[in-house]
Amino acid sequence: ITKLRKQLFAALLRQEMAYFDTQTSGELVSRLTNDSGTLQDAATVDMSIAIRSLASLIMSMIILFVTSWKLTLAMLGVVPATSLLASFMGRLARKVGKTYQDKLSESGRVAGETLSSMRTIRAFRHGEELMSTRFTEATDATYRAGR
Repeated sequence: ITKLRKQLFAALLRQEMAYFDTQTSGELVSRLTNDSGTLQDAATVDMSIAIRSLASLIMSMIILFVTSWKLTLAMLGVVPATSLLASFMGRLARKVGKTYQDKLSESGRVAGETLSSMRTIRAFRHGEELMSTRFTEATDATYRAGR
């Protein structure tokens, strides 16, 4: 994962300047740290769970056929429908997770911009109030995306 992070950072450095006009530094930093961590989980934890689940499935099927082959055949009619439902729920969870990550990145961007520009913000009459409102809105959007 460290190698992936290094490659991603090197790729970011090679981007045209127009790219940085559309992407904020807070979002890029958040993606660099959090998304690569998510990949690490997928590469290690998820793979371990898949192998363990497959072994458990095979052993369970053997035990079920030995115990009651008729009941096992009936169960095999129900399990595919349940699997399809679980697959749908997994896709939905990934979509919600991506939305949450985007909103979290946005609140980080607002906080980063605010803290790095405190002199400018304080120079304006209602600057602190405006930035506090923007951060509150971004944080509330993150909360709503995570519910």
